[in-house]
Amino acid sequence: MTKSLMAGFHLGVGGNQTGIGDLYYKKLAALGIPFVIMAADAFPAEAQELALAAPGVRNFVGYRRSTPKPDAGGPAVPPSGDPNVPRFGISAQQASEEHWAWHTAAHILPPEYDGRATYLLTINEPEQRRRRLCRVAGRRRVVHLPEGAGGRVPVRGIRLVRWHA
Repeated sequence: MTKSLMAGFHLGVGGNQTGIGDLYYKKLAALGIPFVIMAADAFPAEAQELALAAPGVRNFVGYRRSTPKPDAGGPAVPPSGDPNVPRFGISAQQASEEHWAWHTAAHILPPEYDGRATYLLTINEPEQRRRRLCRVAGRRRVVHLPEGAGGRVPVRGIRLVRWHA
């Protein structure tokens, strides 16, 4: 029998994360039931460690940077000016490469990030007026994965793929 879960949690900065590990994903992990945690800006290190400890369980641990990161030793925002969307008006490949480069830069990506267990998301809630452009860009590899990259990324919110260094 396959164990699965149809719900999860989305964590963000400013939210109350107290007890979510003890009451949710630690209990599921102990039972071998996949858990779902998506975190914006606050890295889910504890969930990532549980996922790494159980490689045969299809947990979903996701992380995304959604706000600027000033004073971190590099550009606070990607070339688009918004961590949630790539730059429009240029080729999809160029937009994806520069957006990916910002999200994976050493001053942006948390040092504890491990691509073997945590999915890296780089796009969220595109503007209503840009929705069609995002659909087109998504089909044209907004999640273009540069050579030599390694880790996990969800593609168009449905299909999960792994890429290897």
